Amino acid sequence: MKKLLISMIILIFANLLVSCATGASGPAPSTTLKVDMSEFVFTPTEYAVPAGQTITVKLENSGDIQHDFIILKKGIQVKGKFDHEKQMNDILFHAMLEAKQSGEFTFIAPSEPGEYEIVCGVMGHFQAGMTGKLTVVAQ
Repeated sequence: MKKLLISMIILIFANLLVSCATGASGPAPSTTLKVDMSEFVFTPTEYAVPAGQTITVKLENSGDIQHDFIILKKGIQVKGKFDHEKQMNDILFHAMLEAKQSGEFTFIAPSEPGEYEIVCGVMGHFQAGMTGKLTVVAQ
């Protein structure tokens, strides 16, 4: 019983250390985003970048169907379903990959800090939960 209690205390302490190291408010800002796309999720789902910097996006579509990675402009949120034609002006960054492909892309992070919604614009993928969040932080 004593060993079980000690093991539990060590596990709780280790989890607290990991939480402190990664920050409770999300990932640390980075100029490189590594994203895996599959059915129907981005991994990871949250990203942070420094404002105004050139950002490299390394995408891997490990899924069996096409996926895209769309970052919407600040304040834009998808309601119901994503419509490429109607929301073309709402897009900050867009990259698409066929199944089992990978690619590397760049874009300039917005200068305005805040949260930006990420979606897969392939029909039905947003509704299936293929979403994420980009946080732009001031330098």
